[in-house]
Amino acid sequence: MPYPLENLQYGLRRRLRELATRSEAYAFQIAAPNYYGFQPIQKVRLLTQAVFVKNEENNLEKILYPEQPKNSHEIPLYVVSNKLTFEKFTPDFKLSTILNDFRFEPKYLEFHDCRLDEMFIQSFVNNVTDPIKCVSLCPSSFSSENGAKMLSNSPAFRALESFTVMEPMFPSLAWWIKAFVKKKCTSLKEFNVHFAKLSVFEIDKEVLIKFIKAQREDCILRFFISINIEWCSTAEQRLKYLFDECFERCVEVSYPLKKQTVFINFDKEEHKNLKRFYVLRND
Repeated sequence: MPYPLENLQYGLRRRLRELATRSEAYAFQIAAPNYYGFQPIQKVRLLTQAVFVKNEENNLEKILYPEQPKNSHEIPLYVVSNKLTFEKFTPDFKLSTILNDFRFEPKYLEFHDCRLDEMFIQSFVNNVTDPIKCVSLCPSSFSSENGAKMLSNSPAFRALESFTVMEPMFPSLAWWIKAFVKKKCTSLKEFNVHFAKLSVFEIDKEVLIKFIKAQREDCILRFFISINIEWCSTAEQRLKYLFDECFERCVEVSYPLKKQTVFINFDKEEHKNLKRFYVLRND
């Protein structure tokens, strides 16, 4: 049950300030900047980028930009204002150990080689409210669909402009497309799928078309087909089924885009000539 801060006696406010982490103290001072008892003021230091890596010894490494003085006696609260990256995180890591000293306000969020569980995602979304523009999962997966749903439904995703995934992944591309349709996402400029397998096209046609039509007119959905894939007539037939009815096939397009577009590219050199664009018709 919430308890009004103004009802706390001065001595209890002082005690609360002593027990608070740097992140909690900053939150108190933002919520109640004129209340006596929450001093000293928690100092902050802005970071343009922070990378958190679990190394081979299972220890956490922090790479901060700009670089911070190592011999400073005063430890500030670090506010990550632009780009935030997590690498090699697994469910045994508790995000709370980072949140005590960091506040996340990123525009760009990246997960590399991570396996993300519900507890990690819940802690993350509870501490990020500012809109995130770009999210990249390269390659990273979730331990359950519920964890992925927590992330996609987060208020921080309300104005998402760029979303990138890489195979192998869980949940599947089809799941993510359905999730964006369900949450009525309309803000995307780009959706990228790297190392794509032919299975990515095993998607409900109506859901895919609904997703693409809902996005901005300059939105592009890119598929980069894996170098290990042998292209075949079955794949061509699948693309015809998905796109021929509502899209115009093109070899090239001009930028800036004027209609929602799907781009199929190939990592394999001998398949480069098969690349194509599908541009949504004005029906």
